[in-house]
Amino acid sequence: GHVNDDEEQDTNGVDDATMDTSILTEETDSHDAIDLGRNEQSLSPIQAHLPPIMDPLPQLFSLEAADTENRTTANIDNEIEELKRLVHHERQLLEQERNQIKEETNHLTLIMEQMQQLDQESTQVMKTVGVESTDLYRAEFRLEAHRIRLLKQLQSILPIRVMSVNITVNPPQYPQHQYTVAGIPLPDDIHSVSVSDDQISTSIGFLCYLVSLTSKYLAISPRYKMICRFSRSAIIDDQAGLLSIHNKPSTVYPLFRERGAVDKEQLDHGFALLVRNIECLLQMRNVEFHYGWNALAKMEKLFMHVVDGSID
Repeated sequence: GHVNDDEEQDTNGVDDATMDTSILTEETDSHDAIDLGRNEQSLSPIQAHLPPIMDPLPQLFSLEAADTENRTTANIDNEIEELKRLVHHERQLLEQERNQIKEETNHLTLIMEQMQQLDQESTQVMKTVGVESTDLYRAEFRLEAHRIRLLKQLQSILPIRVMSVNITVNPPQYPQHQYTVAGIPLPDDIHSVSVSDDQISTSIGFLCYLVSLTSKYLAISPRYKMICRFSRSAIIDDQAGLLSIHNKPSTVYPLFRERGAVDKEQLDHGFALLVRNIECLLQMRNVEFHYGWNALAKMEKLFMHVVDGSID
C-alpha cells in the first residue's frame, strides 16, 4: 500500500509538472503574441512613410526589355534614315537620267530634222541629177552622132579599101591583096620594093592624118604626138619628156621612106609608134583586134565599130 501511494504521488507530481509546463508555454505564447502585436503597432506609423519593398528581378527584366526596345527603335530609326538617304540619292540619279534623256531626245530630234532636210535636199539633188543625166545622155547622143557624121566624112575623103595585087608583081608566096588609103597602097612590109618611096610616104602620111583627126573626133589623146605633113610626116617618142629632164633633145622619128636619106630602123620605130596610137584608139573604144593586122585594117575595124555600130 505504501508503494502504491508513492506511485500515485509520483504520478500526481508528473501531472502537476506537465500542467505547469503547459501553463508556462501558454503564458509565453501569449506574451510573444502581445509583444508581436505591440511591435506591429509600433512599426505601422514608420511603414506608412516608407516605400514598399519591391522584388528586384522584375525591375531588372523590365530594364533589359526597355534597353532592348530602345536599341531596336534606334536601329529602326537608323535604317529609316539610311533608306531616306538612298531614296534621295536615287531621286537625284533619276533626275539626272531624266535630264540626260531629255538632252538626248532633243539631240535626236535635231538629228531627225537634219536627216529630213537632207532627204529633201537629196531628193531635190536626185531630181536635178536625173534632169542633168537626161541632158547629158542627150548631149552624148548628139555628140556621138556628130562624131559619126565627121568620121563618115573622113571616110569619104580618105577611104580604106582592100585591092587585089597583080600576080606578075607579087609572086604566089606573097599576099595577093593589100590595103589602100585614098587609092594608095600600104603593104604590110613598108620596105617592099613593089611600092615606090613616094607611095609609101604618102600612104603613111594619109594614115597619120587619119589617126590624128580620128583621135580628135573621138576625144582620145594619142600616146605619141604626131606631126602631120602628108608625105613628110613624123612622130615624137613619148620618152622625149623623160629625156628632156636630162637636158637632151626630143626624139623625132620619120614617117616617110626615102632611100639613102632616112634610116630604115628609124622609119620602123616611127611606124611602130603610129601603130600604137591606132591600137590605143581601139582599146579606148573597146574594139577587139589582132596585133598582126595591117595598120589600115585596124583603122577600118575602128570605123566599122563607131560608124556602122559593128561589134564583129
